Amino acid sequence: LRVRPDISFQNVAGGSYWVRSVLSGGQYVHQSKRITTGLSISPTIFGLFPGFGPLSRIRHSLSPSLSYRYAPRASVNPEYLRALNQNPVGYLGAYAQSQLTLSLSQIFDAQLRSDTSASGEGRKVKLLALDLSPITYEFERARKTHRTGITTTEAGYTATTDLLPGFSFRSDYSLF
Repeated sequence: LRVRPDISFQNVAGGSYWVRSVLSGGQYVHQSKRITTGLSISPTIFGLFPGFGPLSRIRHSLSPSLSYRYAPRASVNPEYLRALNQNPVGYLGAYAQSQLTLSLSQIFDAQLRSDTSASGEGRKVKLLALDLSPITYEFERARKTHRTGITTTEAGYTATTDLLPGFSFRSDYSLF
């Protein structure tokens, strides 16, 4: 079980800290920063299974990750938003943020049977590794807009294996 606290300073509006555009009259304008705190928890659960054929045993590891992040309400320089051609009225980026993110990884490993009669263990191979992309829910956005708080626009997975060297498969799906 891994528990990890997190404290960082981030740009309120995302993107660059300084911008310059035609809309700002060629002048540099900047945005604000705010503190973000969070906590992540990542347990790993193992299961051992008997093998078959050339496999002496199979191990399945499941690693969910759950993290929570909070950032207080902040203000964004209206000149900065104008330089990006964004309307300051109803701008959601300055609201407090309260996010919950969930991701999942699982790996199926196998130990090959040893060719020798000695007690030496056989080679280990990764049969399949699946990594699901994280999904984030924003509580404050859902409360302010009275709509869904899911901020993830795409979900997907990546599959890799040692059985086909260099093989990696990725598939993404649009959520909206």
